[in-house]
Amino acid sequence: GNHVTNSFLPTVERRSMIVIVDDGFLSICLIVTIGYQLIFYLPAATCKFDKLTDLAYGSNFIVLALLTFLLNQTYYPRQIVATVAVILWGLRLIGYLFYRIIKIGQDHRFDGTRDNPVRFFVWFMLQFIAVWIISLPIILLNSSKLNPQLQWNDYFGWALWTIGFFFEAVGDQQKFNYRSDPSNKDHWCDVGLWGYSRHPNYFGEIACWWGIFATSASVLHTWHWFSIIGPIFITVILMFGSGIPTTEKSTDRKFWNVSEYQVWKKQTPVLVPFVPNIFGGIAKTIFCCEFGLYSYPPPRPQEESFV
Repeated sequence: GNHVTNSFLPTVERRSMIVIVDDGFLSICLIVTIGYQLIFYLPAATCKFDKLTDLAYGSNFIVLALLTFLLNQTYYPRQIVATVAVILWGLRLIGYLFYRIIKIGQDHRFDGTRDNPVRFFVWFMLQFIAVWIISLPIILLNSSKLNPQLQWNDYFGWALWTIGFFFEAVGDQQKFNYRSDPSNKDHWCDVGLWGYSRHPNYFGEIACWWGIFATSASVLHTWHWFSIIGPIFITVILMFGSGIPTTEKSTDRKFWNVSEYQVWKKQTPVLVPFVPNIFGGIAKTIFCCEFGLYSYPPPRPQEESFV
């Protein structure tokens, strides 16, 4: 009996060491994410090839969700649903972005970057930081040994993710189809979901990750609650960083003087989908996230003379 018991001690001790050193698998996920981005960076930088960047981004989420799910070996229903959700989200994103880059040829975000190995490296490292932070809720959910009964926040999270996935997937496809039609070259996308939100795809992505956090909240405790920075991070990036401001500026500069565009911009919520023109003033700011920074009139002639 003692021999059998003792034979399990090294395994138990090793497992205890992993838990003590890496509570929540955060360290191993950090190391894996750095390594994973480097695997894609090396051929991308060597061949000056920008078709791998989005593949590295989207698939990294799948890797972390599966890694934590398989490492913990608990396979609770909550973990299964959340892991499948992240895999579906990642696969859809990879498929869409890869198809888009193959169709359009080059990603102009990397003009001036793909030929500079240092700048390209910084881009991949920023991707690693983003993937790890955004993945915090799924990492901590999958690494938990807790399995409380399904609660309202689980169902709310799943519903929110489903709504978000629909808006992101359908919004992306509608815009791609619209832009692929040469007759729409001198017009902005205002069809389908884009008639209810100026950025339905960004709304969808934000909703997906808040949905994952909502279900992970069932097992979060003490310092694990800091994983809320995951959905906060993607929300801030899309609302105030490289998402909405960049797109709004580009569209405003093209169509600012078109009266029909100004009507669409004024009536259609910037992020949270609503029936056009249902809100105005402060209500539009509160319910639709319409902030003054989303207005980019072209420079006046006297301003241009100083540039």
